[in-house]
Amino acid sequence: MIARALAQDTDLMILDEPTAHLDLRNRVEVMDHLKELSKSGKTILISTHEIALAAEVCKEFWCMDGERDFVTGTPSELLKNGVVQEFLQVSQNLKAKK
Repeated sequence: MIARALAQDTDLMILDEPTAHLDLRNRVEVMDHLKELSKSGKTILISTHEIALAAEVCKEFWCMDGERDFVTGTPSELLKNGVVQEFLQVSQNLKAKK
């Protein structure tokens, strides 16, 4: 699926869980490749639950849970001030209610 997105050669790529079902080595390789692509002027929006890996390669996080406005910031600031943990907790609670 990522190869299809790359073949389209657009300025914006939107990827939903691009590393799902990959082993650790390949998850890291895919994320590193996407980071390098972003340096060439492409904007890449990734939806992922791979928080630690995303924190290593992403410039900005957008935290959303479907219940309130989203919060944006650098991975470092959102992890340090507990925003990511708070959004993950709300997300888990919403899943448990279903």
